[in-house]
Formats: sequence, C-alpha cells, structure tokens
Amino acid sequence: MRKTVYFIIQALWSLILSAGIFYLALTSAFGPSGNKDSSLMGTILFVGIIIYIALTITHIVVGARKVKGWRWWFIPISLVIASGMGFIGEVLAVWVPELLNAV
Repeated sequence: MRKTVYFIIQALWSLILSAGIFYLALTSAFGPSGNKDSSLMGTILFVGIIIYIALTITHIVVGARKVKGWRWWFIPISLVIASGMGFIGEVLAVWVPELLNAV
C-alpha cells in the first residue's frame, strides 16, 4: 500500500467514525419530549472514544506492516490526522443537521 492511500483511508474512516459518534451522542442527549438524558450521551461518548482510539492504534499497527517504506514519523502524523478528523467530525455532527433543518 502506498503512503498516500494509507493516510487518505485513515482520514476518511476517522472523519466518518467521529462524526457518527458525536451525532449519536448529541441525538441521544434529548428524548422525544425534549428531556435531557446525559447518562446515555456520556456512555455513547465514552464507548465511542474507546473504539476510536482502538481503531487508530489498529490502523497504525496494520500500516506498519502493510505500507511500503514505513517510517517512525508516520505515527505522529497518524495521530495528528486522527485528532484533526475527530475535531472536524464533531463540527460536522453539530452543523450538518442544523444546515439540513434550515433547508
């Protein structure tokens, strides 16, 4: 696998997973009657973060074996991509439903 493909795959799955986790957490926070359920939101966020970290570590380990020309500095780059896509996923989870509701 080439390096660019590795980083593109990581960026895509990180963005999709983080947006999904934050969207599920936000939608579970409010019930049909508008009541807050913070415990369910906290559970989804906690489990989602654990899954996200586990998949990031798995992606780095698999990348170390599959990417041609793997170097040690791919690990910090992978962590930066995971952090950045987590933040962008959070923003998308908040703003995309708002934009869709406005349309």
